[in-house]
Amino acid sequence: AGVISAAVLLEPLYLTYLIMGIPLPIVVVAFLAMLADVSKLLIPVQFDNINHIAHLGGYLAVIPIMFIIKRDLKRKMVRNLFVSLGLLAIFFVLHYVLKLI
Repeated sequence: AGVISAAVLLEPLYLTYLIMGIPLPIVVVAFLAMLADVSKLLIPVQFDNINHIAHLGGYLAVIPIMFIIKRDLKRKMVRNLFVSLGLLAIFFVLHYVLKLI
């Protein structure tokens, strides 16, 4: 979880081929992983031995750690954080307001 957050802060549009060989930006993979953890937290499965709260904590804990460790990249990480949040907002509008996705 923390590695995905660090990748989003450093290069949110980096293409990865993790999901069935389809090229996806790492920010999309991160949103899907967070969505999966939140959904499994809200709708638990009986024999799911994954600590989803720990994953969500890992996503959030990396943000301040990256800003402390990588001071020289602070401006870039702030920009990338806002790019990621902007993409999330666009997805929200397309899905919930315009019913396109």
